[in-house]
This record gives sequence, C-alpha cells and structure tokens, in this order.
Amino acid sequence: MKPFQLFLASVLVASVFVASAADSATAKEGGAVVQPVTDDLKPLQGAWEGFMVGDTNHQKITVKITGNALHFHRDTNFWFNTSIVLPAGKSPQQFHATIKECPESQKSSIGDVVVAIFKIEDRTLTVASGNGDGEAPANFETAPNRYEFRKVQPVTTAGTFTDSRDGQTYQTISFKDDLTGASVTWMAQNLNYEVPGSYSYDDKQTHRKELGLLYTWEAAKNACPKGWHLATDSEWSMLVTQFGGTEKAGEALKSVSGWTAGGNGSNSSGFNGLPGGIRRNDGYDVLGVMGFWWTSTPSDAEGKAWGWNFSYGGPGEKPLKAKAFRFDSSVSHGKSVRCVQD
Repeated sequence: MKPFQLFLASVLVASVFVASAADSATAKEGGAVVQPVTDDLKPLQGAWEGFMVGDTNHQKITVKITGNALHFHRDTNFWFNTSIVLPAGKSPQQFHATIKECPESQKSSIGDVVVAIFKIEDRTLTVASGNGDGEAPANFETAPNRYEFRKVQPVTTAGTFTDSRDGQTYQTISFKDDLTGASVTWMAQNLNYEVPGSYSYDDKQTHRKELGLLYTWEAAKNACPKGWHLATDSEWSMLVTQFGGTEKAGEALKSVSGWTAGGNGSNSSGFNGLPGGIRRNDGYDVLGVMGFWWTSTPSDAEGKAWGWNFSYGGPGEKPLKAKAFRFDSSVSHGKSVRCVQD
C-alpha cells in the first residue's frame, strides 16, 4: 500500500461529508459535481471543524459538504474533493469517500476509496477509519484514527428592508443555504403589516411594534410585501437544519430576551425569534412562553397547515428550551409571520 494511502485514511475521513469546492479548492474552479441530496445525506450538509483525536499539534481540519460532494481542508496545501455514498444497513453507519481531486503531488490517489464509520450526536460529528485496507473499523473506541468535529453555524449578514406599503423598516439576515449554495434572506422581525385577518396580541396596539401581528393562514399567505413571500415548510426546515437541527436550533434562533423563566435563546443566528403567543378560539394565549410561525404549506389534514414553534422550556420542561417543533394546526389560528426574499 502507498504510504500516502495510509496517511489519507487517517485524515481524509475527517471529511465525512460532502462539501462544495470552497476554500483552497475554490481557486481551482472545478470541484466535485453536486448531486441531489438524499435523506441520509441531509444531516451531513454544511461546514464542520475539528481535530484528530490525539493530535498534539491540534491542527484544525475543516470539512464542507454540499450534496454528495465533500471538500476536506487541513492546511494550505492539504485538501481533497471527494464524492461520498452511505451504504445501507451498516452499524455503525459507514461512508465511502472516493477521491476526485487533490493537489498535483498526490494525483496517484485519485480514485482511491476511503471507508470510515461515523455518528452525529449533539452537533458533534465523530469519524473513525482503519489503516487504509478498505475495511471499516468495528467501533469508534478501538479505531486507529478518530476525529471529532463541531457543526459550524452559517455566517449571517445583517441588513434592513423598508416596506413601501407603510414605510416600516425590518431587520433582515442573509446566509448561504448549505444544500444549494444560494444566498437566502429572511426578515429578522415578525411582520407587522395590517391586513384583514391580522390581530395584535390581546387586541392591544402596544404589542405590535415588538411582536408584530398574528395572522390567520389565509391572511399570512398574502401579507408579505412585493419581492417577498411567506416562508414555506421546506424553507423553515432548511433554517432549522442550518442552525442546529430540531434538537438545538431553538437556542440559536430565539431572542435573548422576552422568554419567561429563563427560556431566552442566544440569538447567535440573528433571527431573533420572539415568544409572540398565538390567537385561537377567539382568544390569546402563551405570550412569553411560546412563539408560533406559519408556513405557506398546507398539511394533509383538512383545514390545517404546517407551522413551526419554539418553547420557553420552563419548569419541568428544560429539554424543550433549545428545540424547534413542526406541527400542523387550524388555519383559523393567528400566528406570527416571517417573510423570505424571492
């Protein structure tokens, strides 16, 4: 076996996911072709940073994954582009990474396949490989090479948008979608444009400035300004995935104040999700305790549509504090609205 293959097996596997040919490979303009993302690959999308366990030099390794293409980057000269597949029925779960591009000095490795096992727990990706013999390790603890990575949150850019209909200015955030590489812009405040079917919490106008309005589903679908639209269920799912997944996204997406009983988030995303409550059965409920947002996507149930929400995770429910929830509910309910730029 080539000495390089042994080395590759100990470092490339860190790149367990597919990544765009960004960073050093971007300059080469010709990364791996991005394929449609299958369900098993979706949790791997995005950027990951970490180290090889036991590396006393603590060299930082960056892995970026887009579609089924992975870019591994360790230092100025050490980078690889691969395609990956996840064979079914393996425990621990495996990935097979085929080298597509690498530095000129390592061209003999193109076509080599690195086999590794991996797991994702609490936003930490653990990867382990063998000694380059094409076999996957039996477990993480006895594997010759092991790596630990943390998911890197998208870098968000703050901006503003002024609604020409009433002159209100909204804060916005923009970031790149891990799956497509396209820039996405969300309003970072709840919509506050009055239409039939919109309500201020407790019917008090004083709530509007901070919390925005609560909209029935029909009203929500037509309330966003020109050039913007009510976020779809898929767009909400993407947002939650980008900022930690359903187990952790609440922390990053919730505001730093307004949530009761210590339920505030970090707002590291800039999304500033507020606990604006809900309007249902001709009354108002859970202000400060929960925040609810419509999507434009109907559910399969008659008279219901999909929405997302965060909880304060109060006494006896601490695990809920950081979570994001998806559920369908009656289209007559009044919920907050976030618009996404077309």
